[in-house]
Amino acid sequence: MSCRLNYVNKATGFTYVYESVSFWDKEKKQSRNKRASHWKLDPTSGELISSKRLVSVAEQAALQTPTTTARVEILGASIVRGSPH
Repeated sequence: MSCRLNYVNKATGFTYVYESVSFWDKEKKQSRNKRASHWKLDPTSGELISSKRLVSVAEQAALQTPTTTARVEILGASIVRGSPH
């Protein structure tokens, strides 16, 4: 069984959303819980923000790499490429 728990960190004021999964421990013959933080709650919009450690290395590199755009103008029968903006 799994559920989501909200935890407010009093020092930072951020709300973290944990996913808690319960399982049966055969050795101790008791129910146990595993809990992991996957999200942080945005205070203004209320949306869930994914944890940075769950984003792949390739996605992190893509987010940090600035993108360049180029402009292409068609003038008659020829193509003149402009400089990146």
